[in-house]
Amino acid sequence: AHMHELGYQSAHANVVQGISLTGGALIITFNVNEGPLTRVADIEIRGGTVFDQDRLRREITISKQQPFSRSQLRGDNDRLLNLYAREGYIEAEVQPIIDHLPKQGADEQVRLVFDIKKEGAKAIVNDIIVNGVTGSAGVQRSKRNAIIRAISLHPGDPLRADLITDAERALYVTDAFRQVVISHQPAGETTTGEKKYDVVIDVGYKSEGIIPLNEWYDEGLDKIVPPQVGDEIEVLLDAVEDEAICSLDGSALGREHRSVATREEHRVARVPHK
Repeated sequence: AHMHELGYQSAHANVVQGISLTGGALIITFNVNEGPLTRVADIEIRGGTVFDQDRLRREITISKQQPFSRSQLRGDNDRLLNLYAREGYIEAEVQPIIDHLPKQGADEQVRLVFDIKKEGAKAIVNDIIVNGVTGSAGVQRSKRNAIIRAISLHPGDPLRADLITDAERALYVTDAFRQVVISHQPAGETTTGEKKYDVVIDVGYKSEGIIPLNEWYDEGLDKIVPPQVGDEIEVLLDAVEDEAICSLDGSALGREHRSVATREEHRVARVPHK
């Protein structure tokens, strides 16, 4: 495989085993037959109307007359697909083709063709649906709004694959979720033929809890002094559901069907961003 990546597509190796003169070591010898070198004679991009040839060729790293590498061919094909995906053409299909040409001297020659089989219609974000939020109706609404504010996808925008990845990363960075899955589902077409998709965000929260506001009453100041965003606080849990963490977003503290009120269990919690 290593020789193939260097351009020697017909290379093969034979393994010869032997014993050293002293008999204390096994000697393994690889006899490599390189065969002819395969070079790239030409590169062609067929089909496609969304991008011009110059823009498509900027994604191609292979150059003429260099040794042919299959892994580089696959990489360039993926780069073309990613170009389409970044602009919302999530249905695009590109097929790499290897055309074998007559030899030039001792070297074999190939023409590489990137055949754009399908571009598809541009995908547009129709709506953003958030599943998995908990709490009262008002709390759920606040959580959904917070999630939507945290990402860079908005209704009417192109459905870009890189923004979906960025959205997942942005939500994980908040440290509020144990799971984030973002998918999309068809939601009709626009009057100009663009395909609409609903972006579905399924989240699984880390365990949460609620602390009544009056717990922050300061007798010395005779007023409630709540913690600030980013503060770390020590709390006493009298029941837990699954490694509970305090939250000030209104969700209820759950139970694991086992009381811990008989022992003092303290946890350190970080006050989350709203």
